[in-house]
This record gives sequence, structure tokens and C-alpha cells, in this order.
Amino acid sequence: MLIEFSVANFLSFKERVTFSMLASKASENPENVFQPESASGNLSLLKTAAIYGANASGKSNLIDAFFFMRSFVLNSVKQGSTDQKIARRPFKIDQGCIDKPSYFNLVFIYEGIEYDYGFEIDNHRVHREWLKIRQSKKQALVFDRRFSKAKNKEGYQYKKGTAWQGEWKSIQSVTRPDSLFLSVASQFNNEITENVTDYFRTYLEKIIPETIDTNNPIFTNELALQSVAHKFILNYLKKADLGIVDFNVSKVPLTENQYEFVTAISKIFNRPSLKNEFTDKVKYNYDTTTIHSGVDLKGNPANIEFTLNEESDGTRKFYTLSGPLFKVLYKGSVLIVDELDARLHSLLTRWLIGLFHNPKTNPKNAQLIFATHDAGLLDRKLLRRDQIWFTEKGEDSATKLYSLWDIKIRNKEDIRKGYLMGRYGAIPFLEQNGD
Repeated sequence: MLIEFSVANFLSFKERVTFSMLASKASENPENVFQPESASGNLSLLKTAAIYGANASGKSNLIDAFFFMRSFVLNSVKQGSTDQKIARRPFKIDQGCIDKPSYFNLVFIYEGIEYDYGFEIDNHRVHREWLKIRQSKKQALVFDRRFSKAKNKEGYQYKKGTAWQGEWKSIQSVTRPDSLFLSVASQFNNEITENVTDYFRTYLEKIIPETIDTNNPIFTNELALQSVAHKFILNYLKKADLGIVDFNVSKVPLTENQYEFVTAISKIFNRPSLKNEFTDKVKYNYDTTTIHSGVDLKGNPANIEFTLNEESDGTRKFYTLSGPLFKVLYKGSVLIVDELDARLHSLLTRWLIGLFHNPKTNPKNAQLIFATHDAGLLDRKLLRRDQIWFTEKGEDSATKLYSLWDIKIRNKEDIRKGYLMGRYGAIPFLEQNGD
């Protein structure tokens, strides 16, 4: 379960901002809140959160920051030589930020234990890294790593906390400046650090426009071959009132032309193993057909098959989303979606959000974080004020991040109307024609 995420000096974020899933003490919409099993014992977390803002205000950058951190945790050990730069993207509008470290911090719950993990990096090295855990009321340090130039001598200082267990010196000795100590320790099968990397690997899922291939939804198709997932997806499609009464997925082996294409690419890049690497991961294409109720040539009731490509853009996106939704609700993990409302009717988007609020469809308290422009979702019956976040560019072009909970409004104020009138900021400033 996600508690909060902080970032600074990355993309459009100059100063540190914090996005939080901690619930306020408001009594509204109690079904939107849950109490996780944790050492703190008194936490209340939100099941969903919406991020609003004008185009280019930083909504997508916040999502990118989440997954840059995830990628670095999982891949820093695999970085090339020490001459290779870390592919972080500092706040460039202020050139003074280019050489300053970027900051990332995630606080989350994994199997009842609260973890606080973060790091600061520039293009060449990790400047600081820390991990703390809370197994009881008191937080304990696992490790702290800092780079310093004390007395003209560059080097890292490590502090072993009371919660650390296992190998210590040998892990330090093989941790490169551009790698995370956490990631290296996980390679040594350290239990605590493995828990952190496992959370990043399996409990943070994302869907962004660039990853939604509605013409070839491999992930959903692969899941749909399992009976439990097929049942969930079919029920999901039926309740969305898309006219689909059933669907079928079948595997189709790759064609010879596809094999030849990969072979040609492997020669161009001088990687003979590419063909095997590709076919080991993607051995099949998938044929997906949807079934609608219709009539045959004699006017009798009949099932009519459609290929997935014959369905509307919205139906294809809905089907593509169903696989990740099943996985997240089944595991109780976190799904982060950019442009959730794109190609979906507002009522379908509301229904999808409701899946997370309903304890029957979300028994494991999965969380949904999404960026959207759909002002129709700004409804007190759907979202609490602490579930609504805004991004807005300041005069220095840096993104500010704030919650509607931070803004004083009337108890019965129409928040949709207030947002569109600009009372909360985070909307585009449009010049009038002719001005």
C-alpha cells in the first residue's frame, strides 16, 4: 500500500513536492478509505486519487517520477560502466539545478511493515541513500549511505542501523557510485532490501498512453487464457454495457515472416541472440474475438463474432485496461494511470473508479492513482476532497502540487463548478480571440 511519494529537481519539479495517500479525518465517503495492517496501527489510506491540471502542468511528470524511481531501483545494478551517465532529467529551466542532485522518496507498506526508502542522485553518482522501517511504534534505521568530500578525500560513509541483518562490508565493496546499495544488497539475498525491490517490481503498475496498444493487448490476452481472469474480464465487459456477451482468445504461432524480420534486425545490430531472446518472450500472436447477440440470415437469435479491431476505440481501451485491473485488484497493488478518461465515456470512468471503492470488488484494498481532465469526476459523491490533487506551473515554470483538502471551501460547494471557474487554480489561462 502506498502512503506517500516525494520528488525534487526532476522534470518540471524544482522544489520538493509530496503526493500523499494518507486520508484526512473527514467523515465523507468512508468506503473510499481503508485501514491497513501496519506497525503504526492508526493509519487511514485512500483507495483512489485523481490528479488534475492544465496541459503541460506536470501531471504526467509526476507519474514519470514514480516510474523513474522504480526503474532505477530495479536496474541500477545493471548500469554499464562508471562512465555511463545516469539517465535522470533535472529541472532545466533553472540551469543552476543541472548539477544538483534529484531527490526521490517512497513510503509504503509491504506485508504489514512500513518502509521509508529514498535516494539523491546526479548524472554520475548516488549522493545519498537511506532505508528505514517501522515494525513497531518506533521507526528503525536499516542503513544510511552518504557521499562526502571531507578533507579533500572523496568517498562514501555508511551507517548500519539496528534493523540491518546479514552481510555488510562485502556489499559496500561491490556497490558502484552509480548503483544503489539497496539494489546490490538485494542481489545478495538480503531479506529487508529484497522486500523493497519486490514492492517496486510487483506492486507498482502503470498505464500511460504510450503503453496502451489497443490493437495488440498482449498482457490482457495472456491473462484471459486463465479461467479466473477470463471470468473477471467478461464480467467487467458485461457490466460496462458494451454489448459484449462473451469473448474468446486463442494463441497463434508467430509467422515465418515475423521470424525473418527479427533475424534481419539481429544482423543489423550484430546481435545473433536477438531472435532467441525475442521468441522466448513472444512466441505467439493472439486472436481476440468478441461476441454480440444478433440475428442470423433467417432472423433467428444468433451469436455474432467481431475481431477486436472491429470494436470501437473505447471498447478496445476498456478491454486493454481489464487485464491490469484484474492483476491489481487480485494482488492488492497500486495502479497508476495517465489520461484514464481518454476514449472512455465519463460514466464508464466513474464505474471503473467505483471498482476500487467497493469492498466487494476490491477486498485487498488495491489503490488507483490517475491523471485526468474529466471535470465530471469532481463530484463529492464519488471523490473526497483529500482524493483530489492539482498540478500548476508557477512563475518560475516549476510544478506546484497541492490537494483540494489544502484549500478552504464551503461545505456544500460544487467543486466541479469551482474548478472550472478557476477557484482552485490548475486550469489553463486562455487568451480571448482578438486580444
